[in-house]
Amino acid sequence: MADDHFLRLGSVTAKRGGILGAMRHNKRMLPNDQAHIDITRTPLNYSLVSDDAPEIVARHAKVQMAKADIEPRKNCVLAVEVVFSLPVNHHQKNIEQFFTDCNEWVKANFDGELLAFDIHFDESAIHAHAIILPLIDGVMRGNKLIGSPYNWIRLQKKFGADIGARYGLSFARKKRLSNSDKQTLEQLVLKRLEADPEALSSIRQIVLDNIHKDPVLYAQCLGIELPLAEIKSSKSFVDHKRSQGKGSFIR
Repeated sequence: MADDHFLRLGSVTAKRGGILGAMRHNKRMLPNDQAHIDITRTPLNYSLVSDDAPEIVARHAKVQMAKADIEPRKNCVLAVEVVFSLPVNHHQKNIEQFFTDCNEWVKANFDGELLAFDIHFDESAIHAHAIILPLIDGVMRGNKLIGSPYNWIRLQKKFGADIGARYGLSFARKKRLSNSDKQTLEQLVLKRLEADPEALSSIRQIVLDNIHKDPVLYAQCLGIELPLAEIKSSKSFVDHKRSQGKGSFIR
């Protein structure tokens, strides 16, 4: 299993529901999320930081920002989300200790305030969501906490050395696959998903992240077009020359 499956970083923005939306998902309060969740196992979920309702956590974050005289921009990173995942068939007895160590690792390696740390047992892969308010020295520094891809690689290696190695998680990266190996691996993945639909839940977040980064390809595959109201017309060079609007020098 690739190391980026064990540790992933993401941003929580207003466009994606903000802290309230993230907390409602993590506390299983969004009906639309139920399709990939085994509700019979939801009672096994628990939190290591706070059992407060999503509204209380979101309100606390707003109060902290208000105290710092911060009015978040629309595209501001309101929180940083760190997701820790275990392999689908991981059945070690010390799972609870693993996530306890992950919780402590977050506090040691990320500045800001840890708002929540929720562990989910109701999907194919057992995983945890850490939500961090990136308010540091009176400034929102979400982009800095996430950093560049090199920072992500650095954190993966550090997590592997600090935590993963204790629990037998392999963080070795394989060499670049040949075309034939890619085709073979593609068929194995497709067969696995066809035989086990629940396995889709273990890759759901990765797919969502990719859609967020580049929705065009997915929209094309699904036959979705951008609404006409969203398409802004632009004047050509000739149109600008013919314009008689304010400031024109053409008589």
